[in-house]
Amino acid sequence: MELAFLIFGMALVTFAARYLILPLLAHGEPHPLFERVLHYVPVAVFAALVTPDLFARGDGISFELATPRFIAGIAAVIIAATTRKILLTIFAGLTIMWLAQNVIGK
Repeated sequence: MELAFLIFGMALVTFAARYLILPLLAHGEPHPLFERVLHYVPVAVFAALVTPDLFARGDGISFELATPRFIAGIAAVIIAATTRKILLTIFAGLTIMWLAQNVIGK
């Protein structure tokens, strides 16, 4: 029963989030503020997907700095900030992580 309430609640939140945006788009052109906010969505989603994996260790969280994931993450942030190209950032981050795993071995 608890699972059914959880699924219903998630469906309700998803529906509400999508339904509330429709009036903003009903008049043809979206408001400039809305466009500016949407501009940052891909970066925010990418960061939300990647950041937890940098600090996850087994059953907990670790803030070790000398791990391949953290080194690759910092390098990816620097590359993303300088080039602003997400595919280059992903490729470079994966390459640096592979190199760091072979050097550090953790």
